[in-house]
Amino acid sequence: MHNTSKKQEILLRAANLFAERGYEAVSMRDLGKVLQMTPANLYHHFADKEALYREILLGVFARIQGVLELPTKGESPKSYLRQLVCNIIAFLLNDTVFTRLMFRELSSDCHERTVFLVENALRPIYDKIADSLAQLFDSRVVTNMLDMLVSSIIGYVHMSQIFSILHRDGSYVTDSETITSRILAALTIPEANSEA
Repeated sequence: MHNTSKKQEILLRAANLFAERGYEAVSMRDLGKVLQMTPANLYHHFADKEALYREILLGVFARIQGVLELPTKGESPKSYLRQLVCNIIAFLLNDTVFTRLMFRELSSDCHERTVFLVENALRPIYDKIADSLAQLFDSRVVTNMLDMLVSSIIGYVHMSQIFSILHRDGSYVTDSETITSRILAALTIPEANSEA
């Protein structure tokens, strides 16, 4: 049991360090210092830095699964889509370790880790939104709308710090409900509460 809890502590603290500094800027020696362990002790738990990092990514990215498990009973497709987008945005704004790791990997030159990220974290989100859009729109426009919606979500969250500075008049908002409304309106996806 002690071995499992030590491994969990390593994963948690290393996730924060990788999110803060990025993969390339963190060595096993750095992790050892933060954890007050020797690199040899780290290698007892993980084969190498890449194995440690991938396990971190799997653990951190698994956290979004709860967002994707929305209740569907009695919800219209529009209100379900709105709630899904709102929950994704709230998750990205609140789980800074997830969001930082995702953004770092999306801008990484490591194609293998990008594929790993897409297949283990982004594909379930993408597919869930695609299913929602397919219930509302003709299949010929779903892919374009899907790409724009996902890009808008990621872009809005990624740019949130910059927007807060650019909007000197205080009009920038950080609540997921308002951001969702703005994104859906900009993509001309009618609001759920405007259904006839």
